[in-house]
Amino acid sequence: MKKPGLGCAVLISFALFSLARQGRAANPVGEQLLNGNFESFTDGLPNDWVYDPEGVGPAVLQSSAYTSPFISVYPAGNYSILLDNTPTASPDPVMYQFYTGFKGGFSMSFDFRLSGALQGNAWDVMPLSTSGIVPFDLLVDQGGEFAASDVLTLENIAALSPNTWYNVDVTGSISSGKYSGTITPYGGTAVSWSDYSFITAVSVFSGISIDNNGGEDAANTPVYFDNVSIDAVPEPSTAVLAVVGMLLVFKFRPAR
Repeated sequence: MKKPGLGCAVLISFALFSLARQGRAANPVGEQLLNGNFESFTDGLPNDWVYDPEGVGPAVLQSSAYTSPFISVYPAGNYSILLDNTPTASPDPVMYQFYTGFKGGFSMSFDFRLSGALQGNAWDVMPLSTSGIVPFDLLVDQGGEFAASDVLTLENIAALSPNTWYNVDVTGSISSGKYSGTITPYGGTAVSWSDYSFITAVSVFSGISIDNNGGEDAANTPVYFDNVSIDAVPEPSTAVLAVVGMLLVFKFRPAR
């Protein structure tokens, strides 16, 4: 087989240029949410977060008592937030925020530490689409387990221990309606899940909510959250995939 010539080199350069250009075009706003804005509070809440006025809800406190040790994932800064929920019949969101929406691929990361005995309702961490539609649901302390939604079912991923920091890292595609992820105890081994399906198909991610999951009169275990981050990840375009396909055909074409 002959070595690739100048024409192939040009195609490769074009493909790489197209991929880079596609990345810039598909991700014009970059990071959507970095570290949850937990370093700066206004009116008792992290900047850009809104407290749901409908329910009694948990207290949202800025805390320096515990911050995430997962500094290799995202810089944890000097503060986390502490959510401490007294018994309430209100399942309304604790707090939420909306940001510049994006399409395509995504990554989402957050760290948490349950303080005290595991009890009561779970905490929900949910990305949001327009009109507050929830694509998928991640549950912290669902009967002592971390769980994730797969369509309309909840799948237990890993057993949780109190007073341990965990990192949750999720990636997926909005267009395919699929997501995968890992949960890792600090100093421990990651547990993964893959190809879970969205509850509802959406066309854009534009917000996030942290929720008290449950309508019964039961307290949630107090929890520290840190490094709540969401990023747009560009997906290869059809044109770029076509270029890659042409390169493969050229590479494996028999020499004459």
